[in-house]
Order: sequence, then C-alpha cells, then structure tokens
Amino acid sequence: MARPLRIGLQIDLIDSGYSRVLAAGISSFCREKGVSFVIFSGQSKSTPDGRLYQNAEIFRHINRRNIDAIIIASGTQSSYISYDKYLEYIHALSPLPIVSLSMELPGIASILIENADGFLCMLRHLRDKHACKRFAVISGPADNSEVIIRMEAYRAFLSESGFPEESALVLSGSFTDRSGYAAMKRLYDGVPFLPDAIVAMNDMMAIGAIKFCEEKGIAVPGDVIVTGFDNITRSRFLSPSLTTVSQNLRMQSRIAAEYALSLAMGLDVPPVTRIPTKLLCRKSCGCVEHDERQIESIDEYGQQVLDLDDYDFCSGYERFRLEDEFLQLRQYLGRLHEVPSIADLILALRSDLEYFRMRSCAICVYCEKITDVSGWEFNFPDRAELVLAYDESAPLENSKRKGRVFFNPRETMIPPGVFTDRPRALVVTALYHREAQLGYIMYEPGDIDIAIYETLCVQLSRGISSALVFTEKLALERKLSNALRRLEDTNNKLSEMSRTDELTGLLNRRGFLSLGQQAINLSLGMNKTGLVIFSDLDGLKTINDTWGHDSGDRALRAMADVLRKTFRSADVISRIAGDEFAIVTVDASPGFLDVLNERIDDLLREWNERSGEPFALSVSLGAVEYTEDSSDLVELLSLADTLLYDAKRQKKIGNKTVTENS
Repeated sequence: MARPLRIGLQIDLIDSGYSRVLAAGISSFCREKGVSFVIFSGQSKSTPDGRLYQNAEIFRHINRRNIDAIIIASGTQSSYISYDKYLEYIHALSPLPIVSLSMELPGIASILIENADGFLCMLRHLRDKHACKRFAVISGPADNSEVIIRMEAYRAFLSESGFPEESALVLSGSFTDRSGYAAMKRLYDGVPFLPDAIVAMNDMMAIGAIKFCEEKGIAVPGDVIVTGFDNITRSRFLSPSLTTVSQNLRMQSRIAAEYALSLAMGLDVPPVTRIPTKLLCRKSCGCVEHDERQIESIDEYGQQVLDLDDYDFCSGYERFRLEDEFLQLRQYLGRLHEVPSIADLILALRSDLEYFRMRSCAICVYCEKITDVSGWEFNFPDRAELVLAYDESAPLENSKRKGRVFFNPRETMIPPGVFTDRPRALVVTALYHREAQLGYIMYEPGDIDIAIYETLCVQLSRGISSALVFTEKLALERKLSNALRRLEDTNNKLSEMSRTDELTGLLNRRGFLSLGQQAINLSLGMNKTGLVIFSDLDGLKTINDTWGHDSGDRALRAMADVLRKTFRSADVISRIAGDEFAIVTVDASPGFLDVLNERIDDLLREWNERSGEPFALSVSLGAVEYTEDSSDLVELLSLADTLLYDAKRQKKIGNKTVTENS
C-alpha cells in the first residue's frame, strides 16, 4: 500500500498566532482530502536572536524523499537574509513543488495579500475617522518584502496627506511582542510627547506596545491609538481588543493547500494569486466602545463583521483545561530533570507519550556531536539512531524494537515502517541545546494546546543534552578508571623492574636497600634481631674468561637459585652487583651462620654434581648481626663486606695449605 501524499509547511515556531491559523487551515484541508500534513516548525534562517537559528536546521529534511510539496511562509522565512540568498535557498529545493505565501518568487506559485491596500486603509481610517495626524510605525526586519511594501504605502500616505515624515517615529522590530515592547519603550524615552497613533506591522508587535502602555499607565485608545496587522486570534481577546487588518489567513491557507496538492499531482496552478485584506476596527482605535467578544469587530463602513479567520473561542472551560495541561507539563518536567541517562530518559518518555496524548512520535538522535553550525552551513550527518518510536495505531508494547535502530537521515526522516501508512498531521522540530544539534523529533499532536508540545520539545532537548553529558561522563569515568588501573599496573611493573635484577630475578641494590631496611625495622619493632649477610660467588672472573660470559650468567642464576632454597620467603635476598649477593635474614643469631653455610654447601655440591657444567660453584659469606644499637643497613653491609673478605682470605689460605700438603 502506497503512503498518502504529504504536504509540508515551513514556518516559524508553530505556537505563534500567525502559524497556528495557517497550520489549522492547511490541516483541515488535508483531513478532507485524506492527505498527510507535515509541519516543519523552525525559525527564519540567520535570525539574530540568540541560538534560535538552531531551529532552522530541521528544514534540511524538506526534500522530495520526505514530502510531495511544500508551502513556505516566505513573509517570515525571508527575514534577516537578502532576497538573492533566499532565492538561492528556494532553488536548492528543486524539483520539490513549492507554494510561497506573502512573497512573490519567480517560477514559484505565490499567494500574496493586498499589503499596500490593507495598510493604506488602516492609515486613512485613523486619519479620517479619528483625526490622527502624527503616526509612529513599528516595522519588521528591513529586508522583509512585506515590510518594504508597507513602508512604501506609509510614505505614500504621508505624501498624500501632507504630513511630514519623522525618522524618529519609524521604529524597527522583529515581528515579536518583545520587539514591539522594546520599540514602544524607545519611543517613550526618545520623544517629548506621544504621537496620535502607533501603527505596528503585525499584531504581535502591537501586543507588546500595548503591554508597555499598560505598565506606564498610558490609556489605549484614550492617550494613544495602537493598531496591528494580521488578525491573529489573540487580537480579539486583548484588553482593549486590537484594531487590525485581516489577511484572510483562512482563505490563504486553504488556497495554498489546494495548490500544493495540485502541484504534487502534476497539475498546473496560477503563478500569482492575490488575496484581499480587510480592516477590522475594535476598541484599540475607539471604534468599539466595549470589548464585546461576540461582536467581532466593525469594518471601515461601520458594519459588524464576523471574522472567519478565528478558529477558537477561549471559553472558561478551555482556560481551565489549559491550566491543567500546564500543570501536567510542569510535573512532568520536574521528573524529566531527574533522569540521569539516555536509556532512562527514553524509558520514562515512552510511557509518558500517551499521558500527553501524542498520537505518534519518533525521536532521532545524531550519532556524532554537531556544534557551532549556522542555518546555511549545517548538513545532516549520515548516521542517526531512532531512540524512540510510538504509533497509537499499534499497542505500546509492539513499538518496542529489539536492538538499536540506526539509519541515514539524509535519505529519510525516519526509518520505513515506523508509522503506519495512514494520513496524519505531523510536526517536525529540531532538538538542540545551546550550540549543539542533538537530533529532531517528529510527533502527531493530540488535543493538547500546541504550545504545551513545543515547550515539551524544548525541555526534552535539555533533558537529552543532560543525559548525553551524564552518559559521556560515565564513559569517560570508566575510561579514566581503566587508564588509571593500567597506569597503576604499569607503575607497579616499572617499580618492580627498577628494584629487580634482570638476570637473576632477585632484588637489585636499590630494592635491597629499601626492602631490607624495612625488614630490619619491622623485626626490631617486634623485639627480634637478625643477620645482614654479604656473599660473593668465587671465581666468576675465571668462569667468564675461560668459558665465556654466557657461562658466567648461568653461574649467577644458579647461585641465585641456591640462595632462594637456602633462605625463607620472609628473608630479603638480592644481587647487588657483579658477583656480590646480600641477604637480610630475620630472627637469626650469629650462631645460625654455621647452619646456613652447611645448607649452602650441600646445595652447591648437589648442583655441581648434576649441572653438567665444566665449572664448579663456590661461595664465601660474611655476616653481621643487626640490633637496636646497630640497625643502619648501609653500615651493616659495609661491616659484612669486611667480614666476607676475611672469610675469602681464610679460604685461600686453607686451599693453599691443602695444595701444598698434596
């Protein structure tokens, strides 16, 4: 079964008033036609507002593989970039069929409103009906095509009216309520007295201006008139209700959806379609005395108007439901910040999808960390992981996949088969935190307010970022722990090597002086004494000179084995140099030296008889007792060395006497 056709909408964040109305109209059309609808909820490219440019990265999914036609709200999407740069972006989407809203583009089906007519109608109404002579304008981004048209209409109006143009009364904004508030503050601080009317180029900036007036005790419309443009749903529910110009957004959205579907089916549509605007007069200009919500507004002729752009009446029930939804969101976010790892986060979120009444959802996380990108430089990586997928068409337990699922996001938004092939309305938005792109989420909203879902996505981004950091931290800690363990093993080996004689495996001089002194101190601490023994392998030079150094090495190793068999494991045995060996034997008296000599002689005699070597081993010993009064190993070694040479001299004398007698 082939999937239903998909129509996409590229727009600023979906929870704005303008976006809501457009999305609702297109969604309604798609439901009627059995067509899927995908909303790419992002931000205009190159936006200067902090890191909001990160939202634009989701637009990389707009291609023929994922959708069949795209409607682009060019009036907002082209803000902050040049016309040529915007055209470059549009052409890069080829061969995807495109419908442009609010901006005429060559070779692209464009739906325009009568911007100049609507704006002039507003200005003339204020002049003729309310005797306004001095106007302040809050404009949008300077490169925006609609702003340019409205500014031209404004200057034409001033010229026809004989009013002077005052540069101080033209204030820049960015189509947000915050920018409208800031513009009104600059005006208030910069001019000696307020103009007759504040004309904002969209409703959101007018809302910000009214908020500032309210804080400063400036009566609207008593002290100053404030008007907007767009007629978003909120404009009717303000206090005072907002005089504005209706763009016929409902008509725009349905025509755009109809054209997009026709283009997806290979049909022709008109290159340019113009939609009339309509002035709606409300209380903010003084035309309506009371804010009667059931009487929408009056037009420029004084006739009551029922605005068809409005989709919802915010009843008391709706308000309380919204409060419940925000409480639900707040409680969930409290739990979200306690989730430590990605696995725990996904496990918790999986069970909460139904809680937020999402009909379907897929969360995709990039397999590589992407930072410091802009809307024009970012490219999707070729590997992402589907960390969560849910479709209400299937039971929750059936959505659990065995093993990890990886795919190429350059080829598809989600792996095939994640969602059933039924028509659905989906929202796709980027998941990012600060400068890092994390991935994206695709979800099918339920009956919860869209602002709740968008807030959830923002907080989910932070939760994923924190979980990734925590997971990376654990991995680094494990890596560091393993590295430290390897380093400790290496250090132990190096320490052992630095204290060990390579040829015999006994301690070397350094190791002997350290461990031997420790053995002496420990023994004396237990009120015990012992011996420091210095020994010398007899005739090593002769062995080397006669049979070679390999034979000498075998003789030294054999001597080391004899000493190991002679002494106990608690004794400290070493080869301190050449043919010299030293031992600390604990809990032993000088009289024990005779026993040691006999034991060594027996072992040497046994070795000489069985070794098959052409040489015989012989050793000389010198020993001194360590006590509380004489416990320094270096001094004791020197004394034992002296006694060793006395023993060697006596041995030579004894051997000479035996030879002479023979």
